[in-house]
Amino acid sequence: MPANKQKKKIPTPIELVSHSSGSDNETVNEKSYEALLSAIKRLTNEVGELRSDIKTLRDDQMKSNDIIPVVSSLEQRTDVLESNLTSIKSVVSDQAIEIANLSQRNDELEQYGRNYNLVFYGIKESETDDAAAIQHILNKIDVKICDIDIAHRLGKKKTGPRPVIVRFISRNKRNSTIRKKNILSDVQNRGDKVYVAENLTPRRAILLKSLVDMKKQRKINSAYSYNGTVMAKLTANSHPTAINCLEDINRLTNTNRM
Repeated sequence: MPANKQKKKIPTPIELVSHSSGSDNETVNEKSYEALLSAIKRLTNEVGELRSDIKTLRDDQMKSNDIIPVVSSLEQRTDVLESNLTSIKSVVSDQAIEIANLSQRNDELEQYGRNYNLVFYGIKESETDDAAAIQHILNKIDVKICDIDIAHRLGKKKTGPRPVIVRFISRNKRNSTIRKKNILSDVQNRGDKVYVAENLTPRRAILLKSLVDMKKQRKINSAYSYNGTVMAKLTANSHPTAINCLEDINRLTNTNRM
């Protein structure tokens, strides 16, 4: 019977938040957010169990006066748990907003640093003098050694040529270089096409890939990045739209259905 169940200590919202966030009041992050979601799930399960116990007792039609105090105690515990659950959901909602804002600011800062970079694809690797092979291609778009802060291959060696990331001394030179990307599209590097792209953060790269896939499916007209911002056009005549999140993509496509 429910009356014999061992009573559980009911955690307060403060106890749950403190346990999830850490005793040192560290900055809110995704780890603490997941811990709070786990606390909410635990409380929700307890409320469900108590409600089930109460229903069972009521179905017994209150045959014994001894059951009345048990039912009253269970109802009080349920009310406390539901109150705590409401408080925790409010805390989680606030923290979800804070996490999203922190993630957005971090992405903006990371992209700001990446805006000095360009990534070149299709430059064949040389076992003897790879630097010369890279410089040979860059010379075709008037990029000299003095324009470059650092340049190197990305990733481990594989079948095809690895991309080359180039960090420029100035953003002006970087911007003037990417404006010449059409020249590179005509360059044949031992049979392979050479092309250049902006160095986007992982978050923005995922957004751009989603848009490129949509373009292939003819759901949108074009997708590209400009100064680190992902852009898309729904039709050939529509204005470019900045895409900062998946919700922006949904809004763009929903516009087409209206």
